[in-house]
Amino acid sequence: MDPRAPLRLLLVEDHPGDARLIRLALAESGGAFRVEHLERLAPALVRLRSEAYDAVLLDLSLPESSGLDTLRRVLEAAPAVPVVVLSGLADEATAIEAVRQGAQDYLVKGQGDGALVGRAVRYAVERKRAEQALRRAREELERRVQERTAHLEAANRELQREVVRRRRAAEALQRAQGFSRILLDTVAACVVVLDPQGRLLRANPAAQGLLGRRARELRGRFLGDLLAEPGEAAELRGLLRALRRGQGPLQQETHLCRPGGERRVVAWTFSALRLRGPAGMDGRTPPGEPADRVE
Repeated sequence: MDPRAPLRLLLVEDHPGDARLIRLALAESGGAFRVEHLERLAPALVRLRSEAYDAVLLDLSLPESSGLDTLRRVLEAAPAVPVVVLSGLADEATAIEAVRQGAQDYLVKGQGDGALVGRAVRYAVERKRAEQALRRAREELERRVQERTAHLEAANRELQREVVRRRRAAEALQRAQGFSRILLDTVAACVVVLDPQGRLLRANPAAQGLLGRRARELRGRFLGDLLAEPGEAAELRGLLRALRRGQGPLQQETHLCRPGGERRVVAWTFSALRLRGPAGMDGRTPPGEPADRVE
């Protein structure tokens, strides 16, 4: 809206003399006003619903409507338009109550010069505009808060679903690991599990018997330390590097050194487990050699 444009006012006043005094006061105020005058409320309501006005000057004592009901009907017809109530001396209390119920200001007929009337109208327009700007800002803030809340709630729901998925995956992994432990502990074959550097992570009971050591003695030891020939340990390291590069299964024949100096020949088959962590391997005795089976 152009601030230099004249304010368009709707004057609703049934008394011609009072209407003329209001027009004269506005003209004397030095402000730019364009006044349209109606004497009845019904046509005024029609105009308010179809035309744009900057403010309404409203007499509360009209022939077909009086008092605060008149104000209520105007506010319902044009809630965004500021209303300045016109009242007589005897109706000033009603005018004050009208301000409490939505009017921007009130003027007592016959009192005040043109400057007062013009200022009251201009202030009413500015206050209404400020109220509307504040309401729009509040609505925008509420909208953003609602959007942010909705995003946070959606993220929280997704996080909860992810927690459930991970818990179920962990439970499934625990069940699988439990099954694997049971399987390893019950099979007759000798099975050991190594990390990528060849350190023992697990040996099932059959393997512990073959190696002649308990699980706690074996855990963390390099398998090559249990071999009798130094060259076999170096060969083992090379095979483990090949496994890490994706090769395999790979085989190696070694001489196992048990406690007390007993030696046994074992043929190992190395396979990389498709998991983060250890390389697995199994060893089998070459044909014709008396030795235990190791995996």
